[in-house]
Amino acid sequence: MRLPDDDELYEVDQTYLGPPGRYIAPMRHKAIFAWLGIAPLAFVIARRVGMEFSLLSVGLLLIATVWVAMVLADHATPERPISAIAASFWNDLRAPRADRRVRGASGAAFGRVRRPKGVLGRYVARRPTGNSED
Repeated sequence: MRLPDDDELYEVDQTYLGPPGRYIAPMRHKAIFAWLGIAPLAFVIARRVGMEFSLLSVGLLLIATVWVAMVLADHATPERPISAIAASFWNDLRAPRADRRVRGASGAAFGRVRRPKGVLGRYVARRPTGNSED
């Protein structure tokens, strides 16, 4: 069970609604700063991959960047900053994994498997295999 905080710092809603007089969209302050780091990185990666920059590709890249920044900001807290989230993501990527390859199954093991004799199986069994002209 988590107890509510009595600290005034946590009471403040950190939502930026845009310039005064114009409502754009709610965006967390943390997302604004994360977006400034993610956007240049996304453009560099897109260019290295060889993606051509057009109006559509740049627009989609910006939308994806803002979405990633908002997701990161939703998961980031003062106790768990974005740097800790990035470090745990990197550690999870590089963690050793159990070997999941199938071992001991060779072609000889599959030779004993018989196909079920359904409707298609009976048709394949009756079909002539050669090019005989009868």
